[in-house]
Amino acid sequence: MPLDPSRFNHLDAAATSLTRVLRSEKIHHLFLGGYATGLLGGQRITEDVDVVTDTDCREVLLKKPGFSRSTDGRLVYDYRGKKVYVDVMRPSSRKWYIPNPRTTDLYNVKPEDRPERQLRMSMPIIHPSVLVLTKLKCWSTAEAATRQAHHQRTRTDLADITTILRWLADNELCINFAGLSRVPKSELLLHLAKLYWTQKDMRPHLAATLTPEELRDVLNTRLTDKEFRAIWNSHLH
Repeated sequence: MPLDPSRFNHLDAAATSLTRVLRSEKIHHLFLGGYATGLLGGQRITEDVDVVTDTDCREVLLKKPGFSRSTDGRLVYDYRGKKVYVDVMRPSSRKWYIPNPRTTDLYNVKPEDRPERQLRMSMPIIHPSVLVLTKLKCWSTAEAATRQAHHQRTRTDLADITTILRWLADNELCINFAGLSRVPKSELLLHLAKLYWTQKDMRPHLAATLTPEELRDVLNTRLTDKEFRAIWNSHLH
């Protein structure tokens, strides 16, 4: 059963205020992570809003109504007494999943695209064909970990990946490897191969969002012995 759309109101209010301020200051930005996935139809309520800006804008935001700094130093937006954490990131050459909003393909989610949500303006997100790859890396890293917290992360990342792949298939679009130009395609194929062989439910979605050549490359990608053991163990449970 779909969630009550009003449960997203605090997130949409924070994102709307962010977008309004950043546009007025002519600061390029985009949303990514769970909030961006939610704008594509995801039903997961995230704990925060992830935004990438081309300029450090924290001090600008702190001067605006509704924004403050928490006791642990994080940026917070207050929506009718409910706190929304805002994670402001800058493009990073070390973390390839943090893109540059000036150069990365964007997709603007308009209010009419999600009439059930409280969107007051279009929201710029990293294009879904690239967003799925950023989530893929997070999933692959968490899946390889042993801590319980990471296992919870794999479930949320898988839910997000499923949402994005369905959106791409519905819109007859494919995964865009060139969208993460700093990452060798071979590395991305390795993550996709891991996803394909460990998650049966993902296979139809991947077949619909990869070209025949790319799907062949995924199937031909060699996994390490450790990854094969992980796949084997997953089939035993």
